[in-house]
Amino acid sequence: MTLVSYSRDDSNGYCHLPFRAGIGILKNLRSLLDGLEQSGLLPVLMVTVCIQGTVILGQFLVALILSPSELGVIRSLESALSVLVLVGSAGTQALSIRDIAEEQNPRRRMIALRNIYLVVITGALIVGLTVVGARALMRPSAIVDAVALCAGMVLLTNMLRATTGFAQGAALVQHCYRRLMVLSGVSIVLQISLAGARGIPGWIAARYLGEAVTLIGLLIVLRRATPPVPWRAPLEWVELMRSVRHGSAVNLALVLRLLADSLPVLALTAFKVPTDRIGVFGLAMLALTSVTLPLAVLVQRALPKMVSALSRKGAMEAQMSELVRMTLLTGVVGAAALCAVSMIAYWLIGGAYSSAFLFAAVLSWILPIKALALAYGTRLMVVRRYGASVWINLAEVALGGGVCFLGIPAWGAQGAAVAVALGTVWSAAALCAVSCRMKRWSL
Repeated sequence: MTLVSYSRDDSNGYCHLPFRAGIGILKNLRSLLDGLEQSGLLPVLMVTVCIQGTVILGQFLVALILSPSELGVIRSLESALSVLVLVGSAGTQALSIRDIAEEQNPRRRMIALRNIYLVVITGALIVGLTVVGARALMRPSAIVDAVALCAGMVLLTNMLRATTGFAQGAALVQHCYRRLMVLSGVSIVLQISLAGARGIPGWIAARYLGEAVTLIGLLIVLRRATPPVPWRAPLEWVELMRSVRHGSAVNLALVLRLLADSLPVLALTAFKVPTDRIGVFGLAMLALTSVTLPLAVLVQRALPKMVSALSRKGAMEAQMSELVRMTLLTGVVGAAALCAVSMIAYWLIGGAYSSAFLFAAVLSWILPIKALALAYGTRLMVVRRYGASVWINLAEVALGGGVCFLGIPAWGAQGAAVAVALGTVWSAAALCAVSCRMKRWSL
């Protein structure tokens, strides 16, 4: 019998196969990332994850070190803060993508950005004064005090979102997404560190510091790639009022959209459901929101292209068909992934958040419906049919409020879950019907 041995120096390279396989995988991964970067999908994905995903990931990680009751307070704060931020934004994030993509002159782009900043500053001032006044009129409460303490975040968050919207509309995300990734990592570390050390007050401080650091870093990067913002240029009142008018319409639709999304958590708080139950349901909704981030990436990538395609016959319809296909496929894949991960976590982890895993598994299957709603809502945004979105979202708020009013006292968090599902079905069906009925897509 002949024994065959393999040495490190064997000419057939047997011992180097794992190493070579690893090198091949890394090369393929690098090629994939290069392709995604050249297509513009990777930068938009990273920007969306950094701006929206940082808050979501931070709360997931904070949940590991805080109790369900503390997490319930944070989720209630985030729901209220989301409404305040959106009210103060006057629709500037969506407008900054759409209007900047439409404007080709560099100086006119910077004037448009200046107008958007003025709207953001004015909106933040109005929201801040309103919150302070409302706090003086309301009974003393820890939640009310915490919301008032977070009011200053309206300015920082909206400045950051308007700036990233400008970068997307001006096709400058390639210049800033890597820096945003680093700054977002710093923000998450701050949330974990300060929340672990000081609880909810530490989390609030970390949110302020994280938004401020990210905004300053982004402005420094963009300043190298763009002309300075012409703050001293004469105000063009017609353009400014046009931005305010369109922004107000967009903002009303978005406020109603956010209110519809936040209503179940707010209703649970209003009905004095125990905070640990709110934390469990809030964590499930947070998981659902995190899976919608790829859908937001597809929409934000498609929006400038669809605006540019308006002047070419049939081009916008082709872009719309592609967007529907991609969002629907992403929604189905995301639903299957979230359901599988939630059930695995339920069986392997369980514990205080076991109900959250079950909620996430059941609600995951509304993701394909949400995908259709996002796609058809984007079409209305492109052709500036803001009124239709306003009425559809208002009807969803009424529907969700009615279901919460009847369902939460009887079924608790299960009633809130039913409200989420029914509202999503209504929104997708109504947006699809309105979009398909429109014959002309001109401004």
